[in-house]
Amino acid sequence: MAARSPNPAVTAVLAKLAEAVLSSEASQATAASRAIRDAASSSSSMATTQQIAEAGCVDALITAAHGNAEGGGLGLERTLLCAIAGKLPEHTLAAIDALAACATSPIVRGAIAGSGILGMISAVVLSPNSPPGDRAVGIRAAASMAFDDDDVAAAAGEERAREFQQLRQQLLSTNVCGVVARHVGEMWDGSAALLMSDDDDDDDDDDDLERLLAAAQAEVAQDTLIRAACEAVRIFSRDPSFVEKMVEEKAASRLLRRLPCPHAARALKALAAESPACSDEVLSTAAIRITQAIQHGDSTSRRECVATLASALASATSTGSDTTRRDAAREAADAAMQDGLAQSLRRAVVLGGDDTAKEVSRLVEVLSLAGGNQVARELSATGVDTAIAQALAG
Repeated sequence: MAARSPNPAVTAVLAKLAEAVLSSEASQATAASRAIRDAASSSSSMATTQQIAEAGCVDALITAAHGNAEGGGLGLERTLLCAIAGKLPEHTLAAIDALAACATSPIVRGAIAGSGILGMISAVVLSPNSPPGDRAVGIRAAASMAFDDDDVAAAAGEERAREFQQLRQQLLSTNVCGVVARHVGEMWDGSAALLMSDDDDDDDDDDDLERLLAAAQAEVAQDTLIRAACEAVRIFSRDPSFVEKMVEEKAASRLLRRLPCPHAARALKALAAESPACSDEVLSTAAIRITQAIQHGDSTSRRECVATLASALASATSTGSDTTRRDAAREAADAAMQDGLAQSLRRAVVLGGDDTAKEVSRLVEVLSLAGGNQVARELSATGVDTAIAQALAG
């Protein structure tokens, strides 16, 4: 299929956006960067990523993300200090976010990855002062440029492959995955404490409302960060060095242990999809978190958690699995049973009906295989089998 001819009107708009990105008016620069981000990430956009780059938008975004010293901005050094302090200007963050959207296209990913922007991104991700929303942008940006497109890499040759390998080594040396795992837990603990705090002044409705609104905003920001972290873990796990680092530092275990229960299932699914070795290392932790999600979640989240745990255990006990993987599955099954999984599964079937019963039936089969006769007897004694049969018959 022939390449789509550039639309002159679109090209003119993009050129104006490129100019606006470098505007000394911060609000104008922010709006322009966000417009470019939306154009790059929308499948219905009239502009291709190549057009966006050819119009000068990518170069402008790189300059803006580096502090736009020539255009009267803070300059690289002062912008880095702002990132470390957790006070990155909004227009600079918008430029990084737009670059992350553009980098999803292999056409310009190499230029963005090789622009030196990784130092700024790492500062945003690693600073303990970064707000959750800022850190989510940094994580997305780092993940978007970590790997080259396979087809482009094959055609580009060894030099480009080495550049991306060096970039991943930089990400690895800064321990982005471990730091993300640690700070996700700390920030969630903070927002949860805000939600559950018990103020002695029960009559102050305005204070209560302000507290609840602040907690809700913190939860939204945290959810955005969790999604970005899980996606980054999935992408980073394509590199065995990242997997080794996460296992060595138990970064994935910390992440799962601190995530709210429904997100633990999502994280395990992401890990298991790309890295069986990493998923084995976190199976026991994930099994306990997912057990808690089954206990407290709604019917939809319960089914999702049941299916995720069944898939992870089935993968670890599949034909050809080595002793280490089978041991990991057995330990995970034991940990979940000790945390009350059998009772939770029976309750899930009673409340969820036919659809949930089918998912639980598969998990029971896998648990029995992973945990052996003792687990199978406990499941039977708890009445899970009977509950499944009644749900499927009714």
